[in-house]
Amino acid sequence: MGRRTALADRLADGLRRDWGDAEAARLLPGCAPETVARLLPGLFHAVTGWKTLANRHPRTVLDAAEQALATLPEALRAPWWSRYAPAVAATVTAEPLRARALLERLGPKRCHPDSASTWATSRWPPPGGSCVSCSLPPGTPSADTAGWVPVSCARWPASS
Repeated sequence: MGRRTALADRLADGLRRDWGDAEAARLLPGCAPETVARLLPGLFHAVTGWKTLANRHPRTVLDAAEQALATLPEALRAPWWSRYAPAVAATVTAEPLRARALLERLGPKRCHPDSASTWATSRWPPPGGSCVSCSLPPGTPSADTAGWVPVSCARWPASS
């Protein structure tokens, strides 16, 4: 472990205590995987830099997402995905099959239209596959962006 990582690990708990969750969440990308695994479940709500955190700790981000989703009743999963889809989308490059498995197992049955940009910018799908698309079905008025629409297209590369 490098000196900067060790310093970030030492600072994380005190920073959270003295300055709050948002400041501690900003430090997570610089921390060791063990520190991120310990702190992320309690800081998930405060993370704003998902790309940076997921580039450094994709498995830990997916672990925390899976843990959060597994504890939620199914009725509360769609709102979770509305807020935290960028967290899972940011892991797709590093962990495409695991992100896909999480989406298939605990993902929403319906996807908010605003989520389409999240998945479109996530470099989904992995090479050779196609994606779950959060798109409006044909004939749906484009002004209706407040409603949830069915998730279409579920072709994926074979899991190995």
